[in-house]
Amino acid sequence: MNTRSIITLLAVVVLAASAAFGWGSIVRSYAAPSSYPNGLGYVLFSGSGRIIVDSNNTDHIYRMYQSNGSVYGSYAAPGSNPMGIGAGMISTTGYVWVADSTTDRIYRMGINTGSIYGSYAAPGTYPYGLGFRDSGSIYYVYHTDYTNEHMYRMNGTTGSIYASYDLNYAPRDIAYGGGYLWIATGSTVRMSNGTTGATISTLSTAASGSAMGVAYDPSGPYLWVSIAPSANRINVYELSGTGVTPSSLGRVKAVYR
Repeated sequence: MNTRSIITLLAVVVLAASAAFGWGSIVRSYAAPSSYPNGLGYVLFSGSGRIIVDSNNTDHIYRMYQSNGSVYGSYAAPGSNPMGIGAGMISTTGYVWVADSTTDRIYRMGINTGSIYGSYAAPGTYPYGLGFRDSGSIYYVYHTDYTNEHMYRMNGTTGSIYASYDLNYAPRDIAYGGGYLWIATGSTVRMSNGTTGATISTLSTAASGSAMGVAYDPSGPYLWVSIAPSANRINVYELSGTGVTPSSLGRVKAVYR
């Protein structure tokens, strides 16, 4: 087989993998608890999956059951313009991280009570997205800034910045899961490198509206995406396709000489 045939074969393999990957398959959709659902977070809490939603229309944070999308509680956000949100467990305690663009701060709150455990100044000029990651030794918070188009990897409790990356686009909410970062922007969610945030693949939400909040749900795996302002819905997208998962997207299956 000549070089041109090998290149053609590799291109076909990559395209086939991309086509088989189940981006865009909406398996469930719920009405958002309020208009302008800017942020989403997922956490396994008390034995069941929970979706955390914030709204900068009502300035409230809502808790939803992952199993059926029903709202089981809410509390006031710590600022007047909550944007992105993240959720996770540190030891046995559930927390919610909220970025507020009026106070330019990031708050860490109790997942059930909304009690504020601490806050720190956001590193950029328009704080938006937040995503939580338990690395096994350090609790990270990934944070995106809409205006300066940066992503930051921060200590989840102190706010110390470990690294920052230029994204070259205006990011909204962010989530970590499956070894990847998932970043909402415009009518797109980007599946991105888990360290640098470099785009690997994209999911279009244009048929529903603009992507605002994003949360990774490992039970499917699924991606929860809040759509606003026209729809004010939360769509659940299936991440697996016909035998192809994000980790195998674009892998070369074989090379023949």
